Amino acid sequence: MRLYTIALLVSATLASGAAAQPANTHFVVFNAPGPNAAALADKPDIIAAHRAVYRAYADACLTLAGGRLAGATPLGVTIFIADVDEAAIKEALEKDPAVVEGYISLDYRTLEIQMGALPTSRPDCTPKQEAEK
Repeated sequence: MRLYTIALLVSATLASGAAAQPANTHFVVFNAPGPNAAALADKPDIIAAHRAVYRAYADACLTLAGGRLAGATPLGVTIFIADVDEAAIKEALEKDPAVVEGYISLDYRTLEIQMGALPTSRPDCTPKQEAEK
């Protein structure tokens, strides 16, 4: 009976269109191996510059989380706060030396939250430049 009730609630939600509108969305960037990825291990300066790009976004309180996904193929992911300037971020990331030189490829996605929740901002975070003043 409980399963039947849940199924009815889900059906009613889908029929009303409520499920079509996610509660909030977040810009997400995936970093995957590029065509020259095998040579990246010998490029510590490129790795440092790549990390600095994402560190700058974190220091500006524009990211919720970022890091590597465990698995056979290295895959980085960064989830940005809601309402970021996606075009500006894409433009900057495309200039990352690791991307320009083909060590890393980028995939841009929108995470449409439909179950659970992520905060839309980082109220606990003070941008590093403001904190240093």
